[in-house]
Amino acid sequence: MNKFTIVTILFTLVLLNYGSDKKLYVRGDTLYPFYNMIIYDSCTTKNVLRVISVPKQICTSIGGGYSLRALDDGTTMRISSSNSPTSCQGSIVENIISATSEFDGTYCDSTKGISLVKTMAPQIPTENYIFLQKYYSCLYGMNNGIPSPTLTFYGIIKPNTCAKGDSPASYMKATYDSNLTVSINGFDSSGPTCTGSLIANDFQLCGQLFQNYNIIRTFYVPSPRPQLTMSYGAITMTGYGSLSVGGITNNGAWPGIAITYSVDYFNGTNYVFINYVVNSANFAITNIPDGLASTTLKIYVVGVDFTGTTTPPSAITPSIDLPLLPLMVNVSTVTYTTTSLTILYNGIYGLFGGTPSFSLVASGIGNILDSTCFTSSTCSPISSTCQQVQGKCSLTGLTPGATVSFDIVYSNSGKSSNAFRYDQKLYDIVSVTSVYVKYTPTSVTVSYITSGGIPNSILFNVTIDGEPTKGCFNTTQSSCEITSLTTFSTYNITVTATSDGFTASNSVLVKLYDDIRSFNMTTTKRTTSIGITTSLQGGDTSLNRYTVYLNDSIVYENQQSTQYQLTQLSPNTQYIVKVVVTNNDNSLESETTVSTYDFITTPTVTLLTTRYIGFTIGFESVNGVPSETVYSVYVDTFLVNDCTDISTTQCIITGLAIGSMHNITVRATNDAYSLSKSNTWTTSKKPQMVDFDIDYYTTKAIQISYTSEFGEDENPVTYTITLDDNINTRTITDQSCVTGNECTISSGLVPGTEYTVSLTPTSNQQSGTTVDKVVTLFKKVTKPILSVESTTKTISANFSSEEGVSSPPTAYSIWLNDQLIDDQICNTSTKHCTLTGLLDNTNYKVQVIAVNDGDSVTSDAKNIKTVAKINNLLMNVTKLTTSILQITFQVNNGMPNGTIYTVELNNQVVTDCSGISTEICTISDLDDDTEYQIKVTAVNDGFSLESSKSVRTFKIISNPIIQVTQEESTNSLVIKFPDIGGVPLFSLYNVAINNSALVNCTDISVDTCIVNNITIGENYAIHVTVVNDGYTVNSATIYITVPYLSSFTVSVGQIGTDGFTVDWSECTGGADGMTTYNTDISVNGQSWSSSCSDIPQGQPRTCKASNLQDDTNYNIRVSCHNTAMTSPKISTSQAKTLNLPESSDSTISTAIKLYQPIFNILLIIFLITIII
Repeated sequence: MNKFTIVTILFTLVLLNYGSDKKLYVRGDTLYPFYNMIIYDSCTTKNVLRVISVPKQICTSIGGGYSLRALDDGTTMRISSSNSPTSCQGSIVENIISATSEFDGTYCDSTKGISLVKTMAPQIPTENYIFLQKYYSCLYGMNNGIPSPTLTFYGIIKPNTCAKGDSPASYMKATYDSNLTVSINGFDSSGPTCTGSLIANDFQLCGQLFQNYNIIRTFYVPSPRPQLTMSYGAITMTGYGSLSVGGITNNGAWPGIAITYSVDYFNGTNYVFINYVVNSANFAITNIPDGLASTTLKIYVVGVDFTGTTTPPSAITPSIDLPLLPLMVNVSTVTYTTTSLTILYNGIYGLFGGTPSFSLVASGIGNILDSTCFTSSTCSPISSTCQQVQGKCSLTGLTPGATVSFDIVYSNSGKSSNAFRYDQKLYDIVSVTSVYVKYTPTSVTVSYITSGGIPNSILFNVTIDGEPTKGCFNTTQSSCEITSLTTFSTYNITVTATSDGFTASNSVLVKLYDDIRSFNMTTTKRTTSIGITTSLQGGDTSLNRYTVYLNDSIVYENQQSTQYQLTQLSPNTQYIVKVVVTNNDNSLESETTVSTYDFITTPTVTLLTTRYIGFTIGFESVNGVPSETVYSVYVDTFLVNDCTDISTTQCIITGLAIGSMHNITVRATNDAYSLSKSNTWTTSKKPQMVDFDIDYYTTKAIQISYTSEFGEDENPVTYTITLDDNINTRTITDQSCVTGNECTISSGLVPGTEYTVSLTPTSNQQSGTTVDKVVTLFKKVTKPILSVESTTKTISANFSSEEGVSSPPTAYSIWLNDQLIDDQICNTSTKHCTLTGLLDNTNYKVQVIAVNDGDSVTSDAKNIKTVAKINNLLMNVTKLTTSILQITFQVNNGMPNGTIYTVELNNQVVTDCSGISTEICTISDLDDDTEYQIKVTAVNDGFSLESSKSVRTFKIISNPIIQVTQEESTNSLVIKFPDIGGVPLFSLYNVAINNSALVNCTDISVDTCIVNNITIGENYAIHVTVVNDGYTVNSATIYITVPYLSSFTVSVGQIGTDGFTVDWSECTGGADGMTTYNTDISVNGQSWSSSCSDIPQGQPRTCKASNLQDDTNYNIRVSCHNTAMTSPKISTSQAKTLNLPESSDSTISTAIKLYQPIFNILLIIFLITIII
């Protein structure tokens, strides 16, 4: 990076940084837009020569009779000069530059090397550049010290470089010396050479010659630029909320730049702005609010003007103690009497050095306060070591007993506290309000009570009959004893009190008596009260005072009566009763423990006797005052004459109606407390039947039970019982039936007959209503009806009889083959019996005998045969796939629909085929090509059979191996896909040739497909799809058709008596190297035997047929086989063996022996030739 690039970047960063920082401004002015004209050496290198920051719309003189202004209409910005020297109102002589878009400096005028940038802050001093600031008027700028940034032009110039000037066709050059003194010269030049006419005066500072350029300040900014620091002077307190700061100074400010400071105070939570100050020797702070005990000041630079300081200097002072507002602390009374008062009052705080004072407003005093009441007796003036201020005020000649009120305010240096209210009541004038005398037979003790006066300063004088008494003169004691007096004498005693110059007196007459003695107390107790009677000797009876205690609580106090009643007590409660009698400071007492009686209880009333016309009742109530309980009896609210307020406990009531209901009330009274008990009773009624039941009846007897009510208690009820069969009526005379509650009638009754039983109750010659019951006796039991069923080893018998008694029920006995079955085997109460342990397929005889109410009846005999047990369990496999096995099974005989089957697979019970009654079981999810052991168990009526079988699931189909041959006779391809597993006869085949499905080979079930009309030497793409048992496999191959097998000839030679040699020509065609030959011999052309087989292509085509019969015609067949062909090519011939000549055996044998070696040699040669 070259130096020009560095300068350009530096300038841009400074411009953009400080252009958005509000701290750039003096006095905290708001942001304002500036138009910055950046002058480069060229738009290519962009080495900054000069920057001019122009406020919008402001016109400034640029010298030479010209003025300059920046304009912005929202879309175009331009900086133009006019020929008006100050107002910019003349003709525009030059648009120095204009730009559109966002005014971000992107556009650069290549002819002038100028860009425009709009910012919200002006150009600030930049290192290694000369900074200048000018205003539209030197006079305004000088008189106001800190010019407004919105009325000021700013700029920087690169030293010792010629840059374009502001006026048309002008250039400028700035230099500085070793003291950093700046010199700026203008040139009227036609190019950037600064060699033309010098326009020196145009760039003088304000206050020098030719001020029309209005430069306020200019200076060179060295590198590094100076850092701004600050300090402040001493801080002193000048008043409430007022401080004086001994000036603020700074170092490092640019020449001529004024610094503005902000001063804040701390209010205990945060800092609060007070004021702005500029460089000053001293400044005052006057507006800190009252009430703060201390604060700190924060002084910092505000709007650092062109210093480039990003963080303005600041300082926080140590804590400053502030004067607190005057505060009244307390008011207290020093002393007061009936007519005078002295108070002290205290205040605190206020301005150090201030003179404290008090203001008092008093009421109820009737005179003017002395001037000393308004001044402070301490801390005048107050300081940090003396802040407690005290005042004192004394008043005399006040009204006795009056209340004096004060409102007191503490003031210091113009600040006052809130008024403090204080009240003080003066003593009242002394008076003797009461005189009390206690005496013995020969002395008195006088005590007295006063009001008013000054406490502890009252003097007392006691006289008796007007004469002073020794020890009771000018005393401050509140009692006085006078002795040596005469018993039963009367004395006048006077008490005089003196206080604060005031006097008062009070008198009393006293007679002396002897002491009390012999005090006694007697008590009388009841349920809720205790009576007390006392007796006492001696003393002045008018002075006797009795106090009665009940359980240590006073009931009567200082009473004169000698008798008392303690009432409203609780019954049945123990109390402590004490009486204390006092007389002239003498006291006696008597105490006793007394328990009150309990309340009477509610009377217990008992009905002793009930009669037709009345009752006898008994009653009793306990507790209460002994021997004071009386009773009164009421019948339906009417008193019974002979039973009113009686002390006896029994009453006879007569004169009532038979069977009438009455309310009988007995009231018991004791100690004015009554309780009653009522009962409702009815006089005796005529006897009435309550219950009459036929308890049971049989075929020959009736039992009845009966109860009645009413009648007289003293005359038990008897019964008249009659029995009527609608023909005869007879009375039952059995005494147990007449006087009891139960009767059994068993003589002379006929089974199945209806009887009417009648009962009439009687008591003391009064009879009730007759009650009837109709009952029909049970008929005799009928012959049992028997039904039987059998299983393989049981017989179930069901039986029942009609009629007979219901309880006890009919009893049955079971007979099997005339043998009685034990009741433990057959519980006949259920009318059902199962006979077990029988033989299957066997005949049995069953009978039942019914017994009821002593009668016995036998059923008809039943002959039944038991069922034959199951046999011959057959199991068949009805479905077998790669994963599914289905079997059926059945048995012979057994209980119909009673056979339960369970299937096991490899000794594991099949869940879905366990305990089933159906005769089929399907097992799925088996493994393919797997051997399974199947066992079926059949259970029927306790008998079981088993059948087992071994089953192997089929193997899942594999990809077919396509075998292709050609059939010459039909000019076709024969496509075979032999056994590939799966479920036999359940495969479906689909064949496609060259991606076209063959109609005749779609969903076929055979494993052969024939394709007709083939072309020799053509490629056939064969695709076979096989589906079996839900599985699908595919295979594909490409077959190239070959020529068919050619015809060939067969020749026969070396014919002998037992054989011949067969030769044949070559058979061509078919697959290369895949041809073989077979030679067969037949006598009749029907049955053939092989002479030579599977002679491969390339071997000699010859075959020796031997061991034949002589002189016999033979058919010869040579077949040419090729793996590409379905059928072989066949060629035939015929030959006849030679006739065997007649010769002796020895000759033949000799010949054989002779030629045997030669034959062996020839055979070896022949074999070698074949091998070669």
